[in-house]
Amino acid sequence: AWYQRRVRGSFQREDQKKFLEQHTGYSDPLIVKLKEELRRLEELKLQNLERFIKLTRAEIERYWDLMFYSEEDKRLFTPYFSDSVGENMLSEHEKKLECLLQEYNNYENLYMTIRSR
Repeated sequence: AWYQRRVRGSFQREDQKKFLEQHTGYSDPLIVKLKEELRRLEELKLQNLERFIKLTRAEIERYWDLMFYSEEDKRLFTPYFSDSVGENMLSEHEKKLECLLQEYNNYENLYMTIRSR
């Protein structure tokens, strides 16, 4: 989850810096450019949200496999199977991943012992 926040933040900072270097002042054409940039950033945000959700889902799946989750247990996390995209959806996935990481770290020796048999 932390790597996603860093990547999302770096996109935003790079875009902001570039835009501000190219546009200064308070003119009507600048207001039009600001509105265009806002639309572009909203679209980029949606594109990246989907990407980050997919990345987080892949990590969730990896930990489910490492911890021998059954299909029934996996289905209990219904957001994983949702097609919706948004900040809340990403947040739910990040929280689930954090819980899985904590669970895995707490019982890592047990999982490794089971895998070695």
